[in-house]
Amino acid sequence: MTSITELKTALLDDTIGLTTILRSAMVLAYQLNEPTFKQWIELEINGYTGDVPVPNYRKAKPSNRGSFSGMFGASASDFPLATSHLTQVVKDFAEQDSIRQKIAVIESLLAGGENEFGTNWPQEYVNAVSGEFLQDMRLISAIRITPKSTFVNIVEAVRTQLLTLILELEAKYPSINEDDPSDEIVSKAEVQTIVNQHIYGDGNAVAAGNSVTQTATVTVIENDADSLLEYLKSQGIDEAVALELKAAVVEDGERTPEQGFGSRTVAAMGNISKHALEGAWSVAKSTAASTVAKAIAMYYGWPG
Repeated sequence: MTSITELKTALLDDTIGLTTILRSAMVLAYQLNEPTFKQWIELEINGYTGDVPVPNYRKAKPSNRGSFSGMFGASASDFPLATSHLTQVVKDFAEQDSIRQKIAVIESLLAGGENEFGTNWPQEYVNAVSGEFLQDMRLISAIRITPKSTFVNIVEAVRTQLLTLILELEAKYPSINEDDPSDEIVSKAEVQTIVNQHIYGDGNAVAAGNSVTQTATVTVIENDADSLLEYLKSQGIDEAVALELKAAVVEDGERTPEQGFGSRTVAAMGNISKHALEGAWSVAKSTAASTVAKAIAMYYGWPG
């Protein structure tokens, strides 16, 4: 089995890159054969793609700056933006940032010497709130700024969480360091509890498997319309919109992947972009349609 002692030593040595350490930890995760541990290591190595929820240590509260134009050539650039009064979807984008890059990318960014990193606002968000800031001037572009310290904290959090997890495993299973630990069975349930407690926490546990989930307790169950409704609401979708989608899916009846979504479902989904941009949802327009489509596909029991 991969040496716990070697992993501990590497984690305490800042000259050893975290990506290298995570690869060693992956060997241990596969030897233990616990899905939640394996999934966390793989997500940190490969990045949190799609709609996979990120741990709390990867959530940031950025600042925002914008450029403006006005009459008679008036302009302003690099202007701090207050966002508390904006529609919910724009406000959420501006005030919340989920850092999804793989650890290797984060380490590369930190090595580059920049003190902050920016993400341009989608142009539709800029257009939707262009007159909400300065009198007689309109916002023409905006950028969401995440400081370098956020990325430093992510690297430190992964190192610390992995070290804590290893120390707890070692305390519960002393023979885990032996060359042949077969005389002591490491409980998968114990490992999963430790991972969820130290890595995710606050109910944001990742459940391994094919279910569409936001947390470990909110899932879409095949042919269960109520579970579809609860999942849509858990994604920040307005209840009235979620009820409309639920009714449309039920009325369309059973569907196969070859048939695709029914006409009522398609019509209900046609309002997604409008609701998202107007702030009826707290989910971004760019991900709203895919979130609903995946949930409905799971309701039908279609393969992922």
